[in-house]
Amino acid sequence: MKNYKHVSKNINGMKLAAVASAAVMLAPVAMTSVSSFAAGYTSDYTNYPVFQLVPYQTALNAGTNGQIGDPYIGFNTSDVTSAIAAVDAINTGADQGNYIDQTSTLKKASDVTTQAASDLVAGLKNGKADSWYAQLTAANKKAADVNIATISSKKSAIDTQVSKAYNALWGAATAADSAVTADNANPTQTNDALVQTTAANYASAVTTFKNAIQNYTSLTTAVTNYSNAIARKTNNGAVQEAAQNAAVAISKLPAADQPAAKASFLKIQGDYITATTNNNANFGGAAAVKAMDAAAATAVKALNDLADSNYDKSTSKQVGVAKVNYNPNYGIQIWTKDGKPVRYNSVEAAATGHKNGDAKKLPGGKSYKVFNATYTANGTTYYNLGGDQYIDAAYVTVTK
Repeated sequence: MKNYKHVSKNINGMKLAAVASAAVMLAPVAMTSVSSFAAGYTSDYTNYPVFQLVPYQTALNAGTNGQIGDPYIGFNTSDVTSAIAAVDAINTGADQGNYIDQTSTLKKASDVTTQAASDLVAGLKNGKADSWYAQLTAANKKAADVNIATISSKKSAIDTQVSKAYNALWGAATAADSAVTADNANPTQTNDALVQTTAANYASAVTTFKNAIQNYTSLTTAVTNYSNAIARKTNNGAVQEAAQNAAVAISKLPAADQPAAKASFLKIQGDYITATTNNNANFGGAAAVKAMDAAAATAVKALNDLADSNYDKSTSKQVGVAKVNYNPNYGIQIWTKDGKPVRYNSVEAAATGHKNGDAKKLPGGKSYKVFNATYTANGTTYYNLGGDQYIDAAYVTVTK
């Protein structure tokens, strides 16, 4: 796979590092869209950010919780989330005759939300002018363009919904205040009824307006998904993900076997840090970039080998060979023990011609080793392929 220069720069609270990851297979893991990004890199943006050693427990927690890729990459969506919550927390309707003032309070809070959302989208658009975008592959540029355009369109659509809801809210507030004023001047049964009706209409308009503001949550979700996609495209992200997978494997070992495995786990990361730090010294040269990509590929392979060997210990010996009884043009799904489909990550996808996130399947008509970690759940038996990978026994024939 073609190598590209690595960069990192702070863009509107965002840290990005873009690189086409080396085509080395990552151990299968079930990835989700969970995002838990930490503070950004501290290195100068002209340097590829130095990998931070991932402690065993940190990697285990991340792997168990489904975090993916590089945890130092991501857009900060907290301003939008906090602003949404602030609007939702505003209490209205209790003070009759003061509806316009209440609406003004809602408007000020909603303006903060809209501005935070605008800043978030601006960060995505401004990023296209930075060096990380220029160094993406053509396919990744196209994907980034589509993501940014989709997120921008989503934000515009939500803005329109909010504006429409606010206009209706203002109209309801004006009508409700006018009804209260008229009833105070001339308290009749008709005017009393109008006060109740307009108050109910105002309450309904407030709900509609707050729901429109809540739609910005879908924007933050889209941005987080975009961040996750970028996080999968970095060398550091590939090493991070492999470390998480290895930690999960080590955790399944008997206690006596864990110390040696943990020592290897830390040494592999240390070697990668040394290699990338050394090559940062003369960053910009093609040789340095190539060396850093090679170092990442070496670290990923070593961590995957560590995971595979430890999974073998935890699942014990081979118990037979399973032939897949299925159409050769299709395949059967590979599952994790907790029932999630195993999927290709970006490195595996690039090496095998699949798309990132595609479900992993075993082609029909072929045979595979199975191990003794067989288990039964809800009346279905699952054979172990090694690691946290299982297939439905109904679709295979096992020979000893």
